[in-house]
Amino acid sequence: MRFIWENGFAYCRCTVRPKVRIKTKEWDGNFVPLWVDSVGFVRIREVDGYEGHIYGTVSPVHPKSFPTIEQAKAYVEEQSLIGLAVNRLNV
Repeated sequence: MRFIWENGFAYCRCTVRPKVRIKTKEWDGNFVPLWVDSVGFVRIREVDGYEGHIYGTVSPVHPKSFPTIEQAKAYVEEQSLIGLAVNRLNV
């Protein structure tokens, strides 16, 4: 799996290649397979640094602030990798 970063002025989006198949819960409570390629993003804050976010289908962790963009990107990659592995193991 390879992480690809799309840099922007306010956000840096993180995607993975190839797409990964995970199970996600629908509104009616049933689990369905879902192919995902977007795993998270880094929000660039003007005042106090960078904020790493993971999408909820990948991992339920909360956003976290960092002083550098490299640390925020590493957090997104690490937490999304953990979330995808846990999802695949059905834990």
